[in-house]
Amino acid sequence: QCATPMTPSRAPMAVRWRAPAVAARRARAPARPRASARASARASTTAAALKVSKSAFADDADADADGDARDLREPMEVTLGTRDGMNVNQLARRVWRACVRADDDVVDATLGHGHDALALFRMREHAKASGAGGASARVTMVYGFDIMDEALTSARGLFAREGVDEDRFTFVRECHSTMDRRVNNANADTSGGERNAHVGVVCFNLGYLPSNDRDERAVRPRTSTDTTVVALQKALDMVRVGGVVTVVTYVKHDGGADEHAAVVNVLKSLSPKKFNCTTHAVVNRIGAPVLFAAIRIAK
Repeated sequence: QCATPMTPSRAPMAVRWRAPAVAARRARAPARPRASARASARASTTAAALKVSKSAFADDADADADGDARDLREPMEVTLGTRDGMNVNQLARRVWRACVRADDDVVDATLGHGHDALALFRMREHAKASGAGGASARVTMVYGFDIMDEALTSARGLFAREGVDEDRFTFVRECHSTMDRRVNNANADTSGGERNAHVGVVCFNLGYLPSNDRDERAVRPRTSTDTTVVALQKALDMVRVGGVVTVVTYVKHDGGADEHAAVVNVLKSLSPKKFNCTTHAVVNRIGAPVLFAAIRIAK
């Protein structure tokens, strides 16, 4: 009998004490937007995230799949996620720009028509003008390697048209697997310090020299797995701390898949204490090019 009257008296007390707290919380909470407003906000955020200002590529010269140059100094937008939007080569250039310093030497291991080499040159000159990496009195160099006379002639012509002095670049008709001989001799530190301390970027764009002629492309020399592995290992050895080695691989042509797999094996074998290795690929397009970036984080 004592327990029976306590139940109704307790229940109202619990209700009376909780009600003010619930009301206060509801008063403090902002009103939830309607579903249509939330959807509109999400759409606006997504659209903004997918729009990349072309100013990020200022002073670059882009080369499309057929080797034609496009001037990236004019303002425009690049939309991610479209076939004609930002490709792996453009993404590679964003990585170079983040890593290059005013006192860096840069290496294009697959020179081709010279568009990537010119982009690297412009990025480094921009870094000098902006003071990135500090002031430097040393003469920096752009190195380019290719086994085709046509490529060397095309690249030299491009640099000449852009007004780049000949003493600012070295283009050689050699396999990129010999790059250490050229760059080592130029950068040897006679004081006993670290060799190649000024190599900030080494880039590879594998495959063959671009051409508008399909038949001509079919018979052109292509990078090979064996020499690419040797060259990649040498590039990784020479790049400075904070520098990057990028590789764009293609799998559709004969030998391309094997070369791609070999690059993966080399990068997977690197110590995570010395390198951060990342990849970017379009996963819903069969045979799409793949970008690899290996940034040295320690000696």
